[in-house]
Amino acid sequence: EPAPAPAEEAPPAAADQPDWLGGLEPAPAPAEEAPPAAADLPDWLGEAEPTPTPTPTPTPTPAPPAADWLVDVGAVAPDAGPPTAPVEAGPPAWLSEIQPPAEMEAAAPPPAEPELALPTADGLEPADIPDWVKAMKPRVAGGEAVEEPPEAAGLLEGLRGTLSPSGIVDMPAGVGQAVSMGPTAATRARAELLQELLGRPVVPAQAAREERVKRLGWPIRVTVALVLILSIVVPGFFPIPFFGLPSAPAADRFFTTVEQVGTPGSPVLVAFEYGLLEAEEMDQVAGPILQHLLDRDARLIFVSTRPEGPLVAEAVLEDVLQDIPEADSSIVNLGYQPGQTAAVYDWLLASLGGRIDMRSGQVASQMDVMEGVDTVADVGMIVVLAAQSDDLQAWIEQVSTQYPDKALVAGVSARVEPLMIPYLDPQAGQLEGAVVGLVGAAVYQSKLEIDRDVILFANLNALGAAQLVVVGLLFLGAIVSLLGGRRG
Repeated sequence: EPAPAPAEEAPPAAADQPDWLGGLEPAPAPAEEAPPAAADLPDWLGEAEPTPTPTPTPTPTPAPPAADWLVDVGAVAPDAGPPTAPVEAGPPAWLSEIQPPAEMEAAAPPPAEPELALPTADGLEPADIPDWVKAMKPRVAGGEAVEEPPEAAGLLEGLRGTLSPSGIVDMPAGVGQAVSMGPTAATRARAELLQELLGRPVVPAQAAREERVKRLGWPIRVTVALVLILSIVVPGFFPIPFFGLPSAPAADRFFTTVEQVGTPGSPVLVAFEYGLLEAEEMDQVAGPILQHLLDRDARLIFVSTRPEGPLVAEAVLEDVLQDIPEADSSIVNLGYQPGQTAAVYDWLLASLGGRIDMRSGQVASQMDVMEGVDTVADVGMIVVLAAQSDDLQAWIEQVSTQYPDKALVAGVSARVEPLMIPYLDPQAGQLEGAVVGLVGAAVYQSKLEIDRDVILFANLNALGAAQLVVVGLLFLGAIVSLLGGRRG
């Protein structure tokens, strides 16, 4: 016979479990398996009738005792036994096992006995008061508590026992209010003296002298201006030989170099290194030089490292070609090369035949004037016309490096002369000659035996006359200032 199925346990009574356990429903019991079908039983077993098994009556199972922690929190009440007093909470067991060192036990003071709190009339017992609270107890003077007055104003208004202000910010008792003092006697005296000077009337003699200066000031200025203008203009219309022909050894060496090197038909490289601002002086220097080269039937090749250089060269040619118009075919203007010092290097080493003539628009190599000339090495002489010392220095240094045997001469302004003097040393051999300023141009032109020298001599006389007039006016003004200057 199959074993009887175990009887289901009855659920505990609702009174024996806490409320929060009541909301949990027991899981459903697994369904009983159905007995095997009759076909599966043997024949001898199928003939026997199964005897019904009596169902045992379920016996109520007592609820398990509640846990101790539930009893402590009052969640579950025990079934039997009187209620016990709660156990006082103490330190955990692991803390009780730690014993302090003997030295600390000997040094530790005995624990203070807590003050017993007596019951009050209301049935309340006072708690232990900390020491820092007891320190705030009102002070007692003569057996009575003395309370400090409350603060009357400010953020602490109404509070008692606040910190009193330190006496260091208080004014000392013996110091009184500072007494304001007026100006001293010396200050008052200086103010009175200044006021007296400002209010003093002008001296009649001084006023008369100032009035005389104002009255004679403009006639004096007009007279000085007229004298300067006449000293410049009159020698231009009426050449008066105030000065003889000055000496210019550098210009003489320049003239000799052209006569020796500048053979008829020889190509000459002319570098125009000045602009329109310097043209007034430099045109008078360049004119006689170009005149001399064209008289020698030289072929002139114009170059420049300044944008205005080619235009200045054409302006000078226009004046020079008035006397020798047939020389126009022996001139080529190759324009300018940008780069300053680097441009000088390019002019000296680059091919000149591939450049374009600014005057005709033709390639330089196709012109008769450039026959047999490809680079600077093919020219007979180099002439530099410069108004700035930097331009002259660049050409001298580059030519002396690339072509030390090439003849080099220069026509410069008067302010370049101090820097040019070391290069004129014959031992250095860097400059063969130079024409400096208006004086050098006049000396150079006097050697050409042409009628245009009259203009240069007139300009030279005008310059000398103006300098003499300026010096005379300076001396006259100094004498007048010494004899009739301010007095008193």
